[in-house]
Amino acid sequence: MTKMLDILEDYLEGEGYKYERIDGNITGSVRQEAIDRFNAPGAQQFVFLLSTRYVGFVPPCSVCLGF
Repeated sequence: MTKMLDILEDYLEGEGYKYERIDGNITGSVRQEAIDRFNAPGAQQFVFLLSTRYVGFVPPCSVCLGF
């Protein structure tokens, strides 16, 4: 289910873009750290990748891609 996120992640890394990713394998504390990094003032992260299998959570972010 997260194969599309893997493809996008490969592209972002190849282009040198900073990003955050949350999928079903991410634990609570790591998840919150990713959200905090993305929402921090002056954050370098360009995209937030989010798996829709991760139900019940909508991160407060301006640019999120969910698959």
